[in-house]
Amino acid sequence: MSVEVDSLGLPLVPSVPDGADPAPVPPAPSLQFAFEIQAHCEPSIHIGTSELENVEFTPVVGARSPGR
Repeated sequence: MSVEVDSLGLPLVPSVPDGADPAPVPPAPSLQFAFEIQAHCEPSIHIGTSELENVEFTPVVGARSPGR
């Protein structure tokens, strides 16, 4: 069985046959508040460089997580 591909070589997704139910659409993701952190940071320290990014470290010298 051969698979049809598009101009990029990716397989074409077959359409839903007449009378068939399409796949259900999942619900949209949502966010819920979980906690808060208050942090005291020192200036970032340069660790190194790669082809794609600068690598840095930010020291956290103090923090608290107040309850509700």
